[in-house]
Amino acid sequence: MVVLNSFFNAENRKRGETMGKGVAFAFEIGGREIDPAQVEDQEEAALLQDIVESVVDKTELLQCSEHGEPPRFLCSGENINELSLEVFGCCESLIREVEELLNEAAK
Repeated sequence: MVVLNSFFNAENRKRGETMGKGVAFAFEIGGREIDPAQVEDQEEAALLQDIVESVVDKTELLQCSEHGEPPRFLCSGENINELSLEVFGCCESLIREVEELLNEAAK
């Protein structure tokens, strides 16, 4: 996926880490990279920031037990009302652990 190269390379990861307390977190809405701090609509900006905080609060201490890498997240959709969250990591074990944690927290 092309967007991951853009969002999660070393240069742009710093921006994501600032948004997510050390966790790389990015948005793509309608095919465009979105920075919640640049969203003009205050309600939409608050919603995006709430998403970041909710995910980061649950996952900021997680890292791969084998590789020491943290998870990365991409929240994407055609519009702000149709967003889905994708988890990326160094290996399937980390991705599975993060997905299980988030699914359990959603119950």
